[in-house]
Amino acid sequence: MRASPLLLSPSPSHNNNNNNNNNNNNREEFSNRVTAREMSLLECMQEYKSVKVGFSLSSLSLPLSLSLSLSLCLSVYFTLLSSPRLTRVADAHPQRHRQFPIGAFLELCPKLAVRYYTISSSSLKQPGRVAVTCTVVDEVKPDGSSGSSNNGKTRRHVGVCSNELLRKDLSSNGEHTVRCFVRASTFRLPKDKAKPIIMVGPGTGIAPMRAFLEERSEIISREGSGAAAGLGAATLFFGCRHENADYIYRDELKAHLASGALTSLHTAFSRDGKDKVYVQHLIKRESKAVHAMLNDGAHVYVCGGTRMGKDVKEAIADAVSAAAPMGLAKAREFVAALEKEGRYVQELWS
Repeated sequence: MRASPLLLSPSPSHNNNNNNNNNNNNREEFSNRVTAREMSLLECMQEYKSVKVGFSLSSLSLPLSLSLSLSLCLSVYFTLLSSPRLTRVADAHPQRHRQFPIGAFLELCPKLAVRYYTISSSSLKQPGRVAVTCTVVDEVKPDGSSGSSNNGKTRRHVGVCSNELLRKDLSSNGEHTVRCFVRASTFRLPKDKAKPIIMVGPGTGIAPMRAFLEERSEIISREGSGAAAGLGAATLFFGCRHENADYIYRDELKAHLASGALTSLHTAFSRDGKDKVYVQHLIKRESKAVHAMLNDGAHVYVCGGTRMGKDVKEAIADAVSAAAPMGLAKAREFVAALEKEGRYVQELWS
């Protein structure tokens, strides 16, 4: 690959004050015509010598994740070189004659953010093994360029981390390396296993609930079902868009119901009916049962999107208010007290 020259380079340095003043005036006039991001590109390019790019990723010995990341960077880099916007920047400041160096571009690229996934397996049942539940992001979106909403142009949006995991065929005999770490979590079953648990996990928010149920299932297999295991009731509120397309772990949940690891299951499929039904609606419907479990010392676990988490907290307050009965303000205080006690735990993302 070889980059086409881009007419951007720092002006020759001068020592006299008049020239400096002129440069400052030109800079101010120029900065009014470009974005701050484009100015930062120009500033960065002044710190680098011009370089040419003449290699392919296939010739480099890189981990797949780094190769993929670099590939994405280079793709954006060469797109930038030919973008009309940066061409206008060059035209607006013709005395800057320099090829845009790849080093400058990579220096500006932010590092890939860490992706956090909730563990969806029990170490009691699978010591030394970790499962995660994530959505593989691969979708078509509007390309975001000027006027794209009118001309129908699209781009393919591929999640870096989820597709990296997808590419690793863990069922093969080959070894694969994933750079990861485990951090402390507030999602833990009650120390007193006789305490009831209320789990709310729509979509991939079911991940920690799956781990809980796997652990309860292992306890039953070791100690016996029913009173012998000493487990409290376990209720799960699960939701997704379509039952036939998005209902993950359906068979596992049925097995947990049969074994007693899961006491009751409530599902909401928001796009399968005339009205959109979400987990918070199910909680309101089961207000008496929810309130009874809370009175028995139940712990509440909520995992999923931030908006869902807010709606679920309000739904539980509504349920307490209706079943107690008490005013909504008092019910909200009751839920807040559960949080302080560590009996209401959330793991939410935007």
